[in-house]
Amino acid sequence: MIVIEKLDKKDINKVLEIEKICFGNNWIPTPFEREIDKEECIYLVAKDNNENKIIAYGGAWIIIDEVHITIMGVLPDYRKNKIGQKILLNLLREGIKKGAKWATLEVKESNIPAQKLYQKFGFSVKGRRKKYYHQDGEDALIMWTEEINTEQYKNFLDTID
Repeated sequence: MIVIEKLDKKDINKVLEIEKICFGNNWIPTPFEREIDKEECIYLVAKDNNENKIIAYGGAWIIIDEVHITIMGVLPDYRKNKIGQKILLNLLREGIKKGAKWATLEVKESNIPAQKLYQKFGFSVKGRRKKYYHQDGEDALIMWTEEINTEQYKNFLDTID
C-alpha cells in the first residue's frame, strides 16, 4: 500500500539518495534541511508500506498566490504506477489549502511522460527557459494551470484516482 505523507527530517538522507538515482550525480541536491520547516515549502514522500521504504518524493513552494512545483522523483522500479500522480495531487491540494490560485512548474523539454502527467492536471506550456538545466543544458518548458482554487478544479481533483 502506498501512502503519501509529509517529509520527516529523519528521511532526508533517503530522499537525497532517490534524488541522485532519479537525476544523476550532477544534480544540485535540494536543500531539504534548510527548507523543510518553512511555511511556504511543501515536501511530501510516497512510502510503500509493504516494503517499508520511501519510493518517491515531491516538493513545492508557495509564492504569493501560486504553488510552484519544484521537484518530483520516483524510483525507476515504481514508475508507471501513478505514484507521481498521487504526489502531484497532494502537492496541489496542499497548495490550495495554503491559498494558491495557480500552479506552475518547469519540466525538461524531453520529459514527455512528465508533461503528459502535468497536462492531465490542467497544466499547459506557457513559455520556455533556454538551457535551464545546468547538467545538460536542456531547455525547460514552463507550464501553468488555470485557477486551481475553484470548486470546479477541486471537484476535478477528487475524480483523479
